[in-house]
Amino acid sequence: MSGDQPYRLKFSGRIKEHMQRLLADADAAGIGKLVGKSLIEIEGHLEFHPREWGDPVKYSKAFSLTLYRRVFDDLCVEYSVHDSEPYVWLSRLEPVLGHPLC
Repeated sequence: MSGDQPYRLKFSGRIKEHMQRLLADADAAGIGKLVGKSLIEIEGHLEFHPREWGDPVKYSKAFSLTLYRRVFDDLCVEYSVHDSEPYVWLSRLEPVLGHPLC
């Protein structure tokens, strides 16, 4: 895929709920705008250059997926990219040690 062709970002309802809780906790901690900005940037990276952005961790031949991991703004992001289709699945988004929400 070319760098200007966006990937389709997919995630489960569980991840969506987790992100909403993360934003609510960030608002309560007074860092809602900062975390919201980080999530928008993460989404952009995953939609336009997910293979270059993260570090490959594991390959699944059965599903033709590569699992990637990246820490960005003290958030651990795990996602998978399909080998030939323009799909990215977000599977984990957690604050790491040192993040105010951790």
